[in-house]
Amino acid sequence: MIKEYKKGEAGYPEQFLDPALSDPPDKVYLEGNLDLLNTPILAVVGSRKCSPYGGAISREIGEQAANAGITVVSGLAAGIDSSAQRACLHHGGNVIAVLGNGLDLCYPAENRRLMEEIREQGLLISEYPPAFPARKWTFPARNRLITALSSVVTIVEASFHSGALKTAEFAIDQGRTLLVVPGNITSRCSVGTNRLLPYIGGGDVYPVCSVSDIFQFFDRRPTQKNRAKLGGDEKKILDAVTASGEIMVERISAVTGFSPQYVNSLVTILEMKGFVNTGMGRVFAAETE
Repeated sequence: MIKEYKKGEAGYPEQFLDPALSDPPDKVYLEGNLDLLNTPILAVVGSRKCSPYGGAISREIGEQAANAGITVVSGLAAGIDSSAQRACLHHGGNVIAVLGNGLDLCYPAENRRLMEEIREQGLLISEYPPAFPARKWTFPARNRLITALSSVVTIVEASFHSGALKTAEFAIDQGRTLLVVPGNITSRCSVGTNRLLPYIGGGDVYPVCSVSDIFQFFDRRPTQKNRAKLGGDEKKILDAVTASGEIMVERISAVTGFSPQYVNSLVTILEMKGFVNTGMGRVFAAETE
């Protein structure tokens, strides 16, 4: 059921009361799990007509966000936005979608199924009442709310005139951490993101050299719920690490019966998911909650 909240009422997102958001909506319409507003939130945005590279990166971000217990917020747009949202949901994660129209309408129409999944499993937000159609100007207005909800904003791909660049401006103006995924200099999909690279070092703007870089800006302590999602072989290796506190790969191999090469590959995955740390040839159990 769609619920309306006025500014100052219980249920109105506290993030929208941040003075960094200069024009908070007087009313918002929400449907779904309001508790997601109290979770760590990562914004993932980019071009609607993304490249295969951009789509793959956004899906990996969505998967790793799910594994790390971090909520993904985006705009339900085609391309980068919906790729990250689908991947996050597929891996059991949490998703928020901010719409540029009423919550009873879907734009683009091909994302209707995704929208319904988010309605059931995540959270839908709009500053526009039911039956309000999308307009050209509602999308940049929506983007200021996406950045306001998040603490970290990742731009995966953006063409020269992409709305994602406006989102980057909102992120900088609101004091959010902005992460930029560099792209192929011959691709039109990367013209916008590559133009943001000179800003790196001038505040909270950083390059993404590996998807795992993104999650260094969050407290990634894994929970028991996330541990339950690990594969059988991952759990065996994690059990060996946890039992020792710190352990060599060769010892894990001896304990589990896995080859050192296979152990190394799974250790890399476990490190990306936040369950272990590595250094000096050893594997360490990460702090959990």
